[in-house]
Amino acid sequence: MVGLTYHAHVSAAGIGRTPRYAQQVCTLTQRERQCLGWISEGKTMQDIAQLLGVRPRGVKFHLDNARRNLAALTLPHAVALALRQGLLP
Repeated sequence: MVGLTYHAHVSAAGIGRTPRYAQQVCTLTQRERQCLGWISEGKTMQDIAQLLGVRPRGVKFHLDNARRNLAALTLPHAVALALRQGLLP
């Protein structure tokens, strides 16, 4: 009986499980990671476009793809998920 109670407690508490965000490892392209990295540094899309030598629309395209690939609701959420998954330095 003690063993069953212990097992039920551990299962309910989620002890020993990996966090939910760690279960979903996603891959981002190098450009998506670059854009997210610059966003995490506080750069605007215009700033990033100048740094990377692309148009602001291209930066938006890569950030939208990164957000979608990470299943993030917002851009700050995408940055947080990418940091947690070790996709950004």
